[in-house]
Amino acid sequence: MAVRPLRRLGGPARTSLYDRLQSEALSCAWRRGEIDAVEREHADLVIERGGNILTAVPVSLRANLAYAFASDRAFVDHFAAMLEELLPRLRERFGTERLRFRLTHGPSRPAVEQVLRRLWFEQERVWWLFSLVRADAKGTGQAPRGVMFADGGPDDIDEVLAVDREAFPATPLPREGVVRAMAMGQRLMLARVRGQVAGMALYSLPEPDAGYLHTLAVREAYRRRGVGAALTMRVARRLFREGAERVDLRTDDDNAGAVALYRSLGFRHAGSGIDYDRLADEREVERRRRSKQGILIRYGGWR
Repeated sequence: MAVRPLRRLGGPARTSLYDRLQSEALSCAWRRGEIDAVEREHADLVIERGGNILTAVPVSLRANLAYAFASDRAFVDHFAAMLEELLPRLRERFGTERLRFRLTHGPSRPAVEQVLRRLWFEQERVWWLFSLVRADAKGTGQAPRGVMFADGGPDDIDEVLAVDREAFPATPLPREGVVRAMAMGQRLMLARVRGQVAGMALYSLPEPDAGYLHTLAVREAYRRRGVGAALTMRVARRLFREGAERVDLRTDDDNAGAVALYRSLGFRHAGSGIDYDRLADEREVERRRRSKQGILIRYGGWR
């Protein structure tokens, strides 16, 4: 009997955009689900030049830039032109007002910051990433005496913004951003004392196996009473019940109180980086240039 030649049933598996973004040291991929959605639904937001990639994940009124560059030189040569091509699409389709650039590869910082400074990005924060694995969780999130916990919703946004402004007066959350974030899947948990909101947590399950605590804020009058710890662990326990194997969060590197709290609950330091922020409207950026309202990026050691 004649032997039939083998037939190819399908071509080689296509490398996903997320995996391509992960292939370079100078890169930021954000979460797989977010990048998969961009690749699936907004392919024209993926800009490529010479194997280098720039795209964005729209979140609320801000777009998080995702990228992969083969070298610092490639970033210097191509980033500005790629951003110029990407920006009008973000503005037209999503009404993007601000851009966030995240850097986690410390050795590239001098070259990257030179480019970002020319493009009027401002250093926003130096952060640490903490992760809580289900098996390492400490504490149950038991409510302190007199504190009641409940889910919140759009009707609670005024109180949420008030708590946030008290906790973070220098970087308050915009109302439009909170409204859109909740519409896109972020959830709210509130801690109340005699009916008044004492603390709040915004969180989500962006990946089937990984939750994220976006914002935790407690009013000054209720701090050091266990409200923040209870909110954190109640959110974590809920996400674990929904299938998450870990819960991630970021906090400023100099926020000693928060770092101590998260470590006491079983969170472990899992990474660090710097975020940079810029307006998305080129006309507003140009007006600032003309008025010489320069933005200084401070150079220093990588932390």
